[in-house]
Amino acid sequence: MEILIGVFFIFAFLGRGDSLVLLQKTASLQLPYDYPVATTFYRLQAVEERHGIPPPDTLDYHIVKSVAFPSESKFGRGLFVIDEHTGSLMLSPHRRHSIAEFRGSTFALDIIAVPSKKASEDTAHATVVVTITEDNFTLPDCSPREELCFSAPEMHYQIPETLRKGSDLGNLRPIPYAKLCPDSNVKYTLSYGDITPVTIESERLKTKSFFDFEESTYHEWNISCEIQSKNENDTFYSRIKVYVLDVDDNPPYTQSSTDTYQEVEVSQISPGKELPVQLTILDPDSPSVNKITVDKTDPLNLFQLRDAVIFHSVNGAHMLMNTALVPKSQFRFPDTTYNVTVVFNDSSLVGSHEKSQVAFHVLISNSSSGVKKPILPLNEFEAQARIFRHSAHLTRVIQPMEVFPHEGYFFRIVRDSNKGLLSNRIFGVTPKTGIVYVMDEVALSRSTAKLFSLELTWRNRNVTDRRCVITIRILDSGDPSNECGIEPGHKFPSCAIHGTAESCTASCGRGANGGFCHWRSQSSPTLVEEYATCSPHLQTCPDGTCDELEEMDLILCPQDCAGNVLGEALPGTSGRGVRKSAAPCTCAGPNTCICTQFFPPSQLVSRSQTKMYKETPNIKYQPLDVSEIYTILGWGGCGTQCVTMIVVVSLIVSGLIVVAGILTYRRWMSHPKDDELPSVRTPLNSSTYLVSRGTMDYPLQQNVLLQAKLEFPRDQLTLGVTLGEGEFGKVVKGKAKNIAGIPGTTTVAVKMLKDGSSPSERRDLVSELNLLKEISHLNVIRLLGASTDDDGQLYVIMEYAEHGALITYLRKMKSNCSEINLPELIAFALQIAKGMEYLASMKVVHRDLAARNVLVASGKVLKISDFGLSRDVYERDTYLKMSRSKVPVKWMALESLENQLYTTKSDVWSFGILLWEIITIGGCPYPGIPTERLFQLLKEGYRMPRPDNCPFELYELMKVCWLDKPNERPHFKELVQKIEFILEEISHEHAAREENVLQRSKRGRSKDDGSMLHQLTSFPKLAVQQNGPYKNQCLLSSNEFSV
Repeated sequence: MEILIGVFFIFAFLGRGDSLVLLQKTASLQLPYDYPVATTFYRLQAVEERHGIPPPDTLDYHIVKSVAFPSESKFGRGLFVIDEHTGSLMLSPHRRHSIAEFRGSTFALDIIAVPSKKASEDTAHATVVVTITEDNFTLPDCSPREELCFSAPEMHYQIPETLRKGSDLGNLRPIPYAKLCPDSNVKYTLSYGDITPVTIESERLKTKSFFDFEESTYHEWNISCEIQSKNENDTFYSRIKVYVLDVDDNPPYTQSSTDTYQEVEVSQISPGKELPVQLTILDPDSPSVNKITVDKTDPLNLFQLRDAVIFHSVNGAHMLMNTALVPKSQFRFPDTTYNVTVVFNDSSLVGSHEKSQVAFHVLISNSSSGVKKPILPLNEFEAQARIFRHSAHLTRVIQPMEVFPHEGYFFRIVRDSNKGLLSNRIFGVTPKTGIVYVMDEVALSRSTAKLFSLELTWRNRNVTDRRCVITIRILDSGDPSNECGIEPGHKFPSCAIHGTAESCTASCGRGANGGFCHWRSQSSPTLVEEYATCSPHLQTCPDGTCDELEEMDLILCPQDCAGNVLGEALPGTSGRGVRKSAAPCTCAGPNTCICTQFFPPSQLVSRSQTKMYKETPNIKYQPLDVSEIYTILGWGGCGTQCVTMIVVVSLIVSGLIVVAGILTYRRWMSHPKDDELPSVRTPLNSSTYLVSRGTMDYPLQQNVLLQAKLEFPRDQLTLGVTLGEGEFGKVVKGKAKNIAGIPGTTTVAVKMLKDGSSPSERRDLVSELNLLKEISHLNVIRLLGASTDDDGQLYVIMEYAEHGALITYLRKMKSNCSEINLPELIAFALQIAKGMEYLASMKVVHRDLAARNVLVASGKVLKISDFGLSRDVYERDTYLKMSRSKVPVKWMALESLENQLYTTKSDVWSFGILLWEIITIGGCPYPGIPTERLFQLLKEGYRMPRPDNCPFELYELMKVCWLDKPNERPHFKELVQKIEFILEEISHEHAAREENVLQRSKRGRSKDDGSMLHQLTSFPKLAVQQNGPYKNQCLLSSNEFSV
């Protein structure tokens, strides 16, 4: 059972609405290459989802996109047209190329249908896939075959349950082949034809009864086609699959045990606690189509409705909805009884609306109290509030009536009736929502009054003036040391800057009642709405809404109002504030919040503490004060010199232990451990760091170079400066004479191991050599040869990329503020996708695809490199990593992190991260999120948000690369095609902008046109933001990797 929670004032679970449906959302067709132009070969059919009939108004059909496969067929994208009003697909009479040129090609047409006289939210989509065949009308092949009967092995339909009897679902016999072989006789037969809700009439599929979603959401039947042509008979088969669409055609109802008239004694009511009444309805329709609103009739606005809770599939119904009445803190009513009505209204119900409402009547009786309340007129009531005298500026006092800014209310405070003090000097009110707040905190702190009486009045377009008398009781702390000093002109900082409970509750903050901030603890270590943070008023900050008071000063509650959310968090649905977080959130300014864990300094954590953290991942770490450390360690009576000596001696001893451990480890690593493979595979624990490098059993063949004819004379190779180095190897720049058939001296890159490397590292290097000798592609680094010296050192010689790593190249572009345009970045991504498509075809899994492992050669040609982690998998498509070694967590797919399983589809995930690196011009993935917590966040569905200036099409491509299930991610071949299409579209826009600029320059321009010219020519210039200096050794920090 799944629970969905929504937050409403008028609760609404929005459904699909009165939308259009195309009966075939996907269709596959075959078309002879000489089919006549301007002749229908397929027709789309639309119906109204709610009423199950064709729309009464005319529709407009459009082809919004045409994608050709293979990509060489891109000039055929203008081949097809659609009749705007009938939905008939035809070959365009205005096409530039003959359809015969595209035999064997396939075109995917994205088609929409919209009402001619309505807004575009009723858009219906369909995809029609057309394959151009070798069939022709000159010499037609009319022998019995499947193409004469069916357009595809399966035919898919989506049918709303309101579709009328006798509705036409379209032709079974393909129109092009009915024209190609008109003399062929076909006969269709449905399996179980007598009991199916569809029938066949004159080669067309029609409905003979209603479909009911509540009975079955899916139907499937076999259909046979007996064909007689040229004195030959044969029978072919296909399948019809029907997906039934739910429609809101059932009214809500109450449970049999629930009474719609319920009574509550006032003694049973506690402010802030739900009333003991049952407010629950059931509905046979699913939540996706229901539009149920919940409203209350509450004249004095004494209650608020609790957030609606929706359950799926309960007690035979698809939906159960429940709410509750919660009394407000200032609960008080004047008469002996009070009536509240709660109404559930199914506003999207099809047909009769008499049964669309369920009303619950709640009678609250005051008779048991024996207290006679004074009767106020309906347009007046009283409210009470309490605040501390030393409350901060903008402290929230009360909101007597819960309204929203768009409802048209206007609030104001009138003169205090007691002692002639102007209430609007100390207190203010937000004009649209009536939130009373402290406006002059200095005057409040210096006053001696114990009570303030405010008169609040308001009105809106439909209501006459109303009045509320608010009594504010002023509280004194009684302890001057526990009061925040209120001084003229001084305003406290935001509570949101504090990241721990100690610093929060000990600090004074703006908007805090009593001056001091309040801390909210994390309810769960996963993504939750109840995340840890520091707030001035926990009831309203954070609550997911940037209200009118918080808008007045954005540092009051940036958790609700900030536009930039970083770290382990999801932004609000409106794009502002923090909706969910897996870590404490702090906000250093009004527009940016960062959500991340606060860990103590590493030197303060002992080995036993580290072990405890692994076993108990929910432990909360907070920094310790130095004095607390002394107390914990028992050094309370030790002076400064004593403590210093102890620390120095401890560091020396620790250093000796570390050195001894490293020497022992390196000696242990120098012996092969081929038999020491773990027998149990567990998910990666990214809080544990590297202790050994992986060793797969790749035996070092002494004659590998001779067999591969790769041996290059060592005396013709000259080594130069080091280009880069890692933990076990390095790459140096070199010169080679007459290498790989290239005459003269060639600049090369030489990869080698460092001194003291183990046999496992040698096997890895030979493995990379064996892999590179099989590979040849423009966008993959090329192997030129290899050499060995007298000491057995192996030198792998590769082509030299003069611009270095792509990540460095991008960051130099950013730091130099050079002109960066989107087409160039997308072209980078296309080159990498082509290289990976080639590697995938060679059954090679890279396992470490990232911008740091792509090189930029002359002419901005990109080369995929660093196959140190790669493995060829000629016999299978997966590589199972059985050893413990450093792995790039932030670039790894879910299945690689969880099961250590590597496939081409895990490379696709890494490509999505690489695409993000390119678009952000060298940004670091998952900014602000520690690797220790990344796996859990990804499992819960977190994905990086769309970067600034990133086209939506490109971000959608990233997201499909990051799908949970590997088999749902695209192949690299598909990625190449999609990126080519995106690049072509954006390049056309770029060229159009440049042409406009050129025409403008020919007409001449004034001095003021310079800025406009710059804006037009820098399409679209990406935001370049320098986040600090970049150093090669810091391109990937150590905590980006884990075991």
